[in-house]
Amino acid sequence: MKKFLAVIFSLLLVFTAFMATGCICGMCGQDDGTKVAILLPETNDAVSEELINDTTLAIQSMSTLYAIEYIVRTSSDAASQNAVLDQVIAWNADAIVLYPIDAENEETIEFSKAAVEKGCALLLVEKELEGVTPNCMVRLDSAYTDTDTAIDEFVSAYAEENRFTESRLSISAEAGDITAANREEAKAATIAYLEANGSDSSVNVLVCENDDIALGVLDAFSEHKGKEPGVKLLISKGGATHLLTLENDQKFDVASVTYGEYALLGAVQLACHYALKDSSFGLGTTLEVDEMGITVILGR
Repeated sequence: MKKFLAVIFSLLLVFTAFMATGCICGMCGQDDGTKVAILLPETNDAVSEELINDTTLAIQSMSTLYAIEYIVRTSSDAASQNAVLDQVIAWNADAIVLYPIDAENEETIEFSKAAVEKGCALLLVEKELEGVTPNCMVRLDSAYTDTDTAIDEFVSAYAEENRFTESRLSISAEAGDITAANREEAKAATIAYLEANGSDSSVNVLVCENDDIALGVLDAFSEHKGKEPGVKLLISKGGATHLLTLENDQKFDVASVTYGEYALLGAVQLACHYALKDSSFGLGTTLEVDEMGITVILGR
């Protein structure tokens, strides 16, 4: 699980190997397994190359965790996107994340309707399609950035559901109970805290400023050999629950909050949730999407 970085280079090779015509690589003759397709435009004002790469890594991580077959495909125009969409439907995809290039294109609308009628979960990004009812609508331009409020609400609900009184410890670059600016510092600072407090600590919720710091905290828990506090949840900001889950060898849950353009990472993980047809999300992940465009993803 901790060899995640080792797969990045092979992953990039896979995505540059998609065929321009005919069957999409990995889609021909495949009838079994859980399948997810991510169909995006080529880079534009809303979708950067970095976002496409991060989205690719998100679905690859979910594939590693839950044995999901997947494809990620970018298109330059509606016609080429429709050709891929048609093949994805024939591939019997269980879920599709679709960022329509042209929301008024009749063929895009008809193919999308066909996917829904076939029982495929459809998550639309940014653009609505007339007459198409998706499982989820994802906005990448959410102006709501109050992630602290989202974390407060999520942690309170989580504590109530799991019947405990929350006691938080924050890890951040400036105003945290533990000060750390990156993964390495977070690991060192958390180990120091565990050595000083250990099982005497009443902390049961860890709140991290970002996912990089959260990964450092997980590193510390993995390395520390003493008695640990009774942590039940680690939550951070950035939306990379898939990475936290890969690195989490503890008994507590992990969660991350994403909004704005990185809500696309939440959409990928939500698509896998629908594709697995399991409310517990395979190994026990649940997802919540609020009205303001923030996605909170919980992974066990």
